[in-house]
Amino acid sequence: MGLEVAQMVLHSFSDVINQSRLMKLHSTRDLAAAERVEKCSLCYEQLLAMRDRVQVLTQAGTSGICGIKAKLFLKAFSKLAG
Repeated sequence: MGLEVAQMVLHSFSDVINQSRLMKLHSTRDLAAAERVEKCSLCYEQLLAMRDRVQVLTQAGTSGICGIKAKLFLKAFSKLAG
């Protein structure tokens, strides 16, 4: 279930996460942008940690539905990181 949710987050928000976390803040007065950058950076870090754990699952030879969902998550994450 968690892999499905993470995959949906990646499909829906990967562009926002990438653009926001790589955004250069030109003004210290734009608190909404600063908050968005912080939240997107945190989201990326959590997805990165999840990717590392999922890679261990796939290397351990996990098969069945869990293995398929793990591979789909890794594919979706590669679009974010790529």
